[in-house]
Amino acid sequence: MSITSDHYRFIVGVDTPATTHTYALLESPSGRLLAQETSPTTTAGLARAASSIGRRTEGGVDEFLISAEYTGSYGAVMAGRLSRG
Repeated sequence: MSITSDHYRFIVGVDTPATTHTYALLESPSGRLLAQETSPTTTAGLARAASSIGRRTEGGVDEFLISAEYTGSYGAVMAGRLSRG
């Protein structure tokens, strides 16, 4: 059985209501909360969130897993933005 912490140094969880998204960045495997912030769903807000995640994970996009809800609706733009790095 594969364990997430064997593959990723960080886990990002995203709550995606319509006007803001809240991000929680966890260190894996300890589960320690490294950061939590809420950003507006504007282009600038999404860019700021992506930059913040990149800084805190030292740019290691292959080292973090993003788990987000509603990627087919409210979280669609965010999912596209974060999948590009």
